[in-house]
Amino acid sequence: MDSIKVGNFITKLRKSKGLTQVELAKSINVTNKAISKWETGNGLPDVGLLYPLASALGVSVTELLAGEFMEGENFNKSNTDEVTLRTLYYNKKKFMKTIRLIVISAILAIILVCLGWYFITSFNSIRVYRIKLDSENFWMNDGFFMKSNMKNVFQLTDLKYIGEEKLENNEFRTKIYVKDEENNDELIIYDGIYVSPVYIYETDGYDEYFTDRYARLLKDNLYIDIRYINEEGKIVKETHKLETTLEFANNKILELKESSKDSLNVSDSVNSFRKRKTIQEKLLNDDFEICAEDDNLEEDCFVKNVDDVEIMVHVSNNLTININKNDIKIYYNFSENTMRIVNNKVGIRNYNYDDFSIKSVDEEELLLLKLLNSILDLLK
Repeated sequence: MDSIKVGNFITKLRKSKGLTQVELAKSINVTNKAISKWETGNGLPDVGLLYPLASALGVSVTELLAGEFMEGENFNKSNTDEVTLRTLYYNKKKFMKTIRLIVISAILAIILVCLGWYFITSFNSIRVYRIKLDSENFWMNDGFFMKSNMKNVFQLTDLKYIGEEKLENNEFRTKIYVKDEENNDELIIYDGIYVSPVYIYETDGYDEYFTDRYARLLKDNLYIDIRYINEEGKIVKETHKLETTLEFANNKILELKESSKDSLNVSDSVNSFRKRKTIQEKLLNDDFEICAEDDNLEEDCFVKNVDDVEIMVHVSNNLTININKNDIKIYYNFSENTMRIVNNKVGIRNYNYDDFSIKSVDEEELLLLKLLNSILDLLK
Protein backbone atom coordinates (compact mmCIF):
# COMPACT_ATOMS: atom_id res chain seq x y z
CA MET A 1 0.00 0.00 0.00
CA ASP A 2 1.17 3.49 -0.93
CA SER A 3 0.75 5.61 2.21
CA ILE A 4 1.19 8.91 0.28
CA LYS A 5 -1.49 7.93 -2.22
CA VAL A 6 -3.84 6.82 0.56
CA GLY A 7 -3.15 10.06 2.46
CA ASN A 8 -3.96 12.25 -0.54
CA PHE A 9 -7.14 10.23 -1.15
CA ILE A 10 -8.27 10.75 2.48
CA THR A 11 -7.63 14.51 2.17
CA LYS A 12 -9.59 14.69 -1.08
CA LEU A 13 -12.56 12.77 0.34
CA ARG A 14 -12.59 14.78 3.60
CA LYS A 15 -12.66 18.10 1.76
CA SER A 16 -15.34 16.88 -0.64
CA LYS A 17 -17.48 16.12 2.45
CA GLY A 18 -16.77 19.60 3.82
CA LEU A 19 -15.15 18.19 6.97
CA THR A 20 -12.22 19.55 8.93
CA GLN A 21 -9.60 17.21 10.39
CA VAL A 22 -11.07 17.81 13.85
CA GLU A 23 -14.60 16.94 12.71
CA LEU A 24 -13.47 13.77 10.93
CA ALA A 25 -11.41 12.72 13.94
CA LYS A 26 -14.37 13.27 16.26
CA SER A 27 -16.65 11.10 14.09
CA ILE A 28 -14.38 8.03 14.40
CA ASN A 29 -13.09 8.72 17.96
CA VAL A 30 -9.46 9.53 17.18
CA THR A 31 -7.35 12.70 17.54
CA ASN A 32 -6.91 15.24 14.77
CA LYS A 33 -3.16 14.46 14.94
CA ALA A 34 -3.95 10.92 13.75
CA ILE A 35 -5.86 12.32 10.77
CA SER A 36 -2.97 14.67 9.98
CA LYS A 37 -0.47 11.76 10.16
CA TRP A 38 -2.52 9.67 7.72
CA GLU A 39 -3.07 12.54 5.27
CA THR A 40 0.66 13.39 5.15
CA GLY A 41 1.54 9.75 4.45
CA ASN A 42 3.40 9.21 7.75
CA GLY A 43 1.25 6.25 8.70
CA LEU A 44 -1.83 4.21 7.90
CA PRO A 45 -4.96 3.65 9.99
CA ASP A 46 -5.20 0.62 12.23
CA VAL A 47 -7.18 -2.32 10.88
CA GLY A 48 -9.93 -1.64 13.42
CA LEU A 49 -10.35 1.96 12.15
CA LEU A 50 -10.53 1.21 8.42
CA TYR A 51 -14.25 0.46 8.27
CA PRO A 52 -15.36 3.51 10.39
CA LEU A 53 -13.07 5.81 8.37
CA ALA A 54 -14.24 4.45 5.00
CA SER A 55 -17.89 4.83 6.05
CA ALA A 56 -17.30 8.43 7.18
CA LEU A 57 -15.70 9.26 3.84
CA GLY A 58 -18.31 7.39 1.75
CA VAL A 59 -16.01 4.81 0.11
CA SER A 60 -15.26 1.13 0.53
CA VAL A 61 -12.35 -0.17 2.56
CA THR A 62 -10.82 -1.55 -0.60
CA GLU A 63 -11.00 1.85 -2.32
CA LEU A 64 -9.58 3.57 0.77
CA LEU A 65 -6.54 1.29 0.82
CA ALA A 66 -6.13 1.55 -2.96
CA GLY A 67 -6.18 5.34 -2.74
CA GLU A 68 -8.69 5.65 -5.64
CA PHE A 69 -12.21 4.89 -6.68
CA MET A 70 -12.83 1.44 -8.15
CA GLU A 71 -15.49 0.79 -10.77
CA GLY A 72 -16.57 -2.13 -12.90
CA GLU A 73 -19.14 -4.88 -13.18
CA ASN A 74 -17.09 -7.30 -11.07
CA PHE A 75 -16.57 -4.86 -8.22
CA ASN A 76 -18.91 -5.51 -5.29
CA LYS A 77 -18.31 -3.04 -2.47
CA SER A 78 -19.58 -5.14 0.46
CA ASN A 79 -18.05 -8.46 -0.64
CA THR A 80 -14.72 -6.83 -1.43
CA ASP A 81 -14.60 -5.05 1.94
CA GLU A 82 -15.26 -8.30 3.78
CA VAL A 83 -12.41 -10.07 1.97
CA THR A 84 -10.09 -7.10 2.47
CA LEU A 85 -10.78 -6.83 6.19
CA ARG A 86 -10.40 -10.56 6.74
CA THR A 87 -7.08 -10.48 4.93
CA LEU A 88 -5.87 -7.51 6.96
CA TYR A 89 -6.93 -9.07 10.28
CA TYR A 90 -5.21 -12.32 9.34
CA ASN A 91 -2.00 -10.51 8.39
CA LYS A 92 -2.08 -8.49 11.61
CA LYS A 93 -2.58 -11.64 13.71
CA LYS A 94 0.23 -13.36 11.86
CA PHE A 95 2.50 -10.33 12.35
CA MET A 96 1.80 -10.18 16.12
CA LYS A 97 2.45 -13.90 16.41
CA THR A 98 5.79 -13.41 14.68
CA ILE A 99 6.67 -10.54 17.05
CA ARG A 100 5.80 -12.71 20.08
CA LEU A 101 7.98 -15.53 18.78
CA ILE A 102 10.86 -13.12 18.25
CA VAL A 103 10.50 -11.69 21.79
CA ILE A 104 10.25 -15.16 23.39
CA SER A 105 13.24 -16.37 21.37
CA ALA A 106 15.26 -13.32 22.45
CA ILE A 107 14.39 -13.92 26.14
CA LEU A 108 15.33 -17.61 25.88
CA ALA A 109 18.59 -16.68 24.17
CA ILE A 110 19.43 -14.24 26.99
CA ILE A 111 18.63 -16.90 29.61
CA LEU A 112 20.82 -19.46 27.83
CA VAL A 113 23.68 -16.97 27.59
CA CYS A 114 23.38 -16.16 31.32
CA LEU A 115 23.29 -19.86 32.23
CA GLY A 116 26.26 -20.53 29.99
CA TRP A 117 28.19 -17.68 31.59
CA TYR A 118 27.29 -18.98 35.06
CA PHE A 119 28.48 -22.50 34.23
CA ILE A 120 31.71 -21.19 32.73
CA THR A 121 32.57 -18.76 35.53
CA SER A 122 30.73 -19.76 38.71
CA PHE A 123 29.32 -23.30 38.72
CA ASN A 124 31.16 -25.51 41.21
CA SER A 125 33.53 -22.64 42.00
CA ILE A 126 32.68 -22.35 45.71
CA ARG A 127 33.84 -25.11 48.04
CA VAL A 128 33.82 -25.18 51.83
CA TYR A 129 35.80 -27.83 53.72
CA ARG A 130 35.53 -28.61 57.41
CA ILE A 131 38.87 -29.27 59.14
CA LYS A 132 39.31 -31.49 62.23
CA LEU A 133 42.06 -33.11 64.28
CA ASP A 134 41.32 -36.05 66.56
CA SER A 135 44.45 -37.81 67.82
CA GLU A 136 45.56 -39.45 71.03
CA ASN A 137 46.98 -36.23 72.49
CA PHE A 138 45.36 -33.39 70.53
CA TRP A 139 41.86 -32.36 69.46
CA MET A 140 40.66 -29.55 67.22
CA ASN A 141 37.25 -29.05 65.66
CA ASP A 142 35.31 -26.57 63.51
CA GLY A 143 38.14 -25.29 61.38
CA PHE A 144 37.27 -24.56 57.76
CA PHE A 145 38.69 -23.63 54.36
CA MET A 146 36.59 -21.79 51.74
CA LYS A 147 37.76 -21.61 48.12
CA SER A 148 35.97 -19.39 45.61
CA ASN A 149 36.64 -17.29 42.51
CA MET A 150 36.70 -14.14 44.64
CA LYS A 151 38.48 -15.05 47.87
CA ASN A 152 39.99 -17.84 49.94
CA VAL A 153 39.44 -18.07 53.70
CA PHE A 154 41.29 -20.44 56.04
CA GLN A 155 40.57 -20.68 59.78
CA LEU A 156 41.49 -23.10 62.57
CA THR A 157 40.09 -22.80 66.10
CA ASP A 158 41.36 -23.94 69.51
CA LEU A 159 44.02 -26.65 69.58
CA LYS A 160 43.41 -28.66 72.76
CA TYR A 161 45.79 -31.04 74.50
CA ILE A 162 43.82 -34.09 75.72
CA GLY A 163 46.70 -36.39 76.65
CA GLU A 164 47.19 -37.83 80.14
CA GLU A 165 50.72 -36.50 80.58
CA LYS A 166 51.09 -33.12 82.28
CA LEU A 167 52.80 -30.46 80.17
CA GLU A 168 55.19 -27.79 81.32
CA ASN A 169 52.85 -25.20 79.67
CA ASN A 170 50.05 -25.02 77.12
CA GLU A 171 52.21 -23.33 74.50
CA PHE A 172 52.47 -25.23 71.21
CA ARG A 173 54.83 -24.48 68.36
CA THR A 174 53.02 -25.50 65.18
CA LYS A 175 53.60 -25.69 61.46
CA ILE A 176 50.53 -26.07 59.26
CA TYR A 177 51.25 -26.94 55.64
CA VAL A 178 49.98 -28.54 52.43
CA LYS A 179 52.14 -31.36 51.12
CA ASP A 180 52.71 -32.04 47.41
CA GLU A 181 54.02 -35.59 47.56
CA GLU A 182 54.49 -35.92 43.79
CA ASN A 183 56.89 -32.96 43.58
CA ASN A 184 58.27 -33.38 47.12
CA ASP A 185 57.17 -29.84 47.90
CA GLU A 186 55.08 -28.13 50.56
CA LEU A 187 53.23 -24.86 51.12
CA ILE A 188 53.53 -23.49 54.65
CA ILE A 189 50.28 -21.84 55.74
CA TYR A 190 51.28 -21.06 59.32
CA ASP A 191 54.50 -21.48 61.32
CA GLY A 192 54.77 -20.23 64.89
CA ILE A 193 53.28 -20.35 68.38
CA TYR A 194 49.66 -21.48 68.00
CA VAL A 195 47.26 -18.66 68.79
CA SER A 196 43.54 -19.29 68.22
CA PRO A 197 42.14 -18.61 65.77
CA VAL A 198 44.60 -19.08 62.93
CA TYR A 199 42.88 -16.95 60.28
CA ILE A 200 44.09 -16.24 56.74
CA TYR A 201 42.13 -14.23 54.17
CA GLU A 202 43.33 -13.98 50.60
CA THR A 203 41.75 -12.31 47.58
CA ASP A 204 41.80 -14.80 44.73
CA GLY A 205 44.57 -14.23 42.21
CA TYR A 206 47.26 -13.05 44.62
CA ASP A 207 48.35 -16.66 45.29
CA GLU A 208 50.40 -15.71 48.35
CA TYR A 209 49.04 -18.65 50.28
CA PHE A 210 46.69 -20.67 48.08
CA THR A 211 47.61 -21.22 44.46
CA ASP A 212 45.08 -23.26 42.48
CA ARG A 213 47.34 -26.29 42.77
CA TYR A 214 47.69 -26.12 46.54
CA ALA A 215 44.03 -25.26 47.00
CA ARG A 216 43.17 -28.55 45.27
CA LEU A 217 45.78 -30.47 47.26
CA LEU A 218 44.59 -29.06 50.59
CA LYS A 219 41.55 -31.36 50.53
CA ASP A 220 43.63 -34.51 51.09
CA ASN A 221 47.09 -33.29 52.04
CA LEU A 222 46.80 -30.85 54.95
CA TYR A 223 49.22 -31.55 57.82
CA ILE A 224 50.17 -30.07 61.18
CA ASP A 225 53.45 -30.45 63.09
CA ILE A 226 53.08 -29.82 66.84
CA ARG A 227 56.04 -29.26 69.19
CA TYR A 228 55.54 -29.06 72.94
CA ILE A 229 57.48 -29.56 76.17
CA ASN A 230 56.43 -32.60 78.23
CA GLU A 231 56.59 -32.97 82.01
CA GLU A 232 60.19 -34.16 81.78
CA GLY A 233 61.21 -30.95 80.03
CA LYS A 234 61.83 -32.63 76.67
CA ILE A 235 60.63 -31.25 73.34
CA VAL A 236 58.18 -33.62 71.70
CA LYS A 237 57.14 -33.41 68.05
CA GLU A 238 53.97 -34.91 66.61
CA THR A 239 52.87 -34.85 62.95
CA HIS A 240 49.21 -35.35 62.06
CA LYS A 241 47.22 -35.29 58.87
CA LEU A 242 44.23 -33.04 59.37
CA GLU A 243 40.85 -34.47 58.40
CA THR A 244 39.12 -32.39 55.71
CA THR A 245 35.55 -33.06 54.60
CA LEU A 246 33.58 -31.22 51.92
CA GLU A 247 30.66 -29.40 53.55
CA PHE A 248 29.38 -27.35 50.62
CA ALA A 249 29.86 -26.92 46.86
CA ASN A 250 27.67 -24.92 44.46
CA ASN A 251 27.42 -27.82 42.01
CA LYS A 252 23.63 -28.12 41.95
CA ILE A 253 21.14 -26.13 39.91
CA LEU A 254 18.54 -26.50 42.67
CA GLU A 255 19.80 -26.67 46.25
CA LEU A 256 17.22 -28.69 48.19
CA LYS A 257 16.83 -27.68 51.83
CA GLU A 258 18.14 -30.33 54.18
CA SER A 259 16.98 -31.07 57.67
CA SER A 260 19.08 -29.32 60.27
CA LYS A 261 19.35 -32.64 62.13
CA ASP A 262 20.95 -34.33 59.14
CA SER A 263 23.28 -31.59 57.95
CA LEU A 264 26.02 -29.48 59.49
CA ASN A 265 26.57 -25.91 58.41
CA VAL A 266 30.15 -24.76 58.98
CA SER A 267 29.29 -21.25 60.15
CA ASP A 268 26.60 -22.61 62.50
CA SER A 269 29.09 -25.09 63.88
CA VAL A 270 31.70 -22.38 64.48
CA ASN A 271 29.10 -20.16 66.17
CA SER A 272 28.00 -23.08 68.35
CA PHE A 273 31.61 -23.70 69.39
CA ARG A 274 32.12 -20.03 70.27
CA LYS A 275 28.89 -19.97 72.26
CA ARG A 276 30.06 -22.97 74.27
CA LYS A 277 33.36 -21.24 74.96
CA THR A 278 31.51 -18.14 76.19
CA ILE A 279 29.37 -20.25 78.54
CA GLN A 280 32.46 -22.01 79.88
CA GLU A 281 34.16 -18.69 80.61
CA LYS A 282 31.08 -17.37 82.44
CA LEU A 283 30.93 -20.48 84.63
CA LEU A 284 34.63 -20.34 85.49
CA ASN A 285 34.30 -16.65 86.38
CA ASP A 286 31.44 -17.58 88.73
CA ASP A 287 33.70 -19.96 90.74
CA PHE A 288 32.63 -23.15 88.95
CA GLU A 289 35.29 -25.84 88.67
CA ILE A 290 35.91 -28.32 85.89
CA CYS A 291 34.50 -31.73 86.79
CA ALA A 292 37.20 -34.28 87.52
CA GLU A 293 35.12 -37.36 88.30
CA ASP A 294 34.08 -38.02 84.67
CA ASP A 295 36.98 -38.18 82.23
CA ASN A 296 34.65 -38.36 79.23
CA LEU A 297 33.16 -34.92 79.91
CA GLU A 298 36.46 -33.07 80.57
CA GLU A 299 35.97 -29.32 80.13
CA ASP A 300 32.30 -29.75 79.19
CA CYS A 301 31.34 -30.45 82.81
CA PHE A 302 31.39 -27.76 85.54
CA VAL A 303 30.48 -28.06 89.22
CA LYS A 304 29.93 -25.71 92.16
CA ASN A 305 28.70 -26.20 95.76
CA VAL A 306 26.53 -23.58 97.45
CA ASP A 307 25.47 -24.29 101.06
CA ASP A 308 25.52 -28.08 100.61
CA VAL A 309 23.74 -27.79 97.24
CA GLU A 310 25.63 -29.26 94.28
CA ILE A 311 25.15 -27.42 90.98
CA MET A 312 26.46 -29.26 87.91
CA VAL A 313 26.35 -27.79 84.39
CA HIS A 314 27.02 -29.92 81.30
CA VAL A 315 28.01 -27.72 78.34
CA SER A 316 27.47 -29.49 75.05
CA ASN A 317 25.10 -29.22 72.09
CA ASN A 318 22.31 -29.68 74.66
CA LEU A 319 23.07 -27.60 77.74
CA THR A 320 21.78 -29.25 80.92
CA ILE A 321 21.82 -28.10 84.55
CA ASN A 322 21.57 -30.53 87.48
CA ILE A 323 20.98 -29.26 91.04
CA ASN A 324 21.07 -31.75 93.94
CA LYS A 325 20.42 -31.47 97.67
CA ASN A 326 19.77 -34.50 99.83
CA ASP A 327 16.59 -36.13 98.51
CA ILE A 328 15.74 -33.40 95.96
CA LYS A 329 17.12 -33.23 92.42
CA ILE A 330 16.28 -30.76 89.64
CA TYR A 331 17.19 -31.45 86.01
CA TYR A 332 16.87 -28.63 83.46
CA ASN A 333 17.34 -29.06 79.68
CA PHE A 334 18.20 -25.70 78.08
CA SER A 335 17.48 -26.63 74.44
CA GLU A 336 14.08 -28.16 75.20
CA ASN A 337 13.26 -25.70 78.03
CA THR A 338 11.97 -28.56 80.19
CA MET A 339 12.49 -29.29 83.88
CA ARG A 340 12.21 -32.44 85.95
CA ILE A 341 11.95 -32.38 89.76
CA VAL A 342 12.73 -35.58 91.67
CA ASN A 343 11.64 -35.40 95.32
CA ASN A 344 11.65 -38.60 97.37
CA LYS A 345 8.80 -37.23 99.48
CA VAL A 346 6.60 -35.90 96.66
CA GLY A 347 7.64 -38.02 93.67
CA ILE A 348 8.73 -37.18 90.10
CA ARG A 349 7.22 -34.24 88.18
CA ASN A 350 7.89 -32.96 84.67
CA TYR A 351 7.26 -29.38 83.56
CA ASN A 352 7.62 -27.11 80.59
CA TYR A 353 9.70 -24.39 82.23
CA ASP A 354 7.68 -21.51 80.74
CA ASP A 355 4.44 -22.95 82.14
CA PHE A 356 5.89 -23.80 85.54
CA SER A 357 4.23 -22.33 88.66
CA ILE A 358 5.93 -22.16 92.08
CA LYS A 359 2.59 -22.86 93.81
CA SER A 360 3.22 -26.59 93.57
CA VAL A 361 6.65 -26.62 95.26
CA ASP A 362 7.72 -26.73 98.88
CA GLU A 363 10.33 -24.50 100.56
CA GLU A 364 13.28 -26.82 99.92
CA GLU A 365 12.43 -27.08 96.22
CA LEU A 366 11.96 -23.30 96.03
CA LEU A 367 15.54 -22.79 97.27
CA LEU A 368 16.89 -25.00 94.49
CA LEU A 369 14.74 -23.27 91.89
CA LYS A 370 16.15 -19.88 92.91
CA LEU A 371 19.64 -21.28 92.34
CA LEU A 372 18.52 -22.57 88.91
CA ASN A 373 17.22 -19.12 87.96
CA SER A 374 20.47 -17.49 89.04
CA ILE A 375 22.42 -19.86 86.76
CA LEU A 376 20.09 -19.17 83.84
CA ASP A 377 20.54 -15.41 84.36
CA LEU A 378 24.32 -15.94 84.36
CA LEU A 379 24.26 -17.85 81.07
CA LYS A 380 22.04 -15.40 79.15
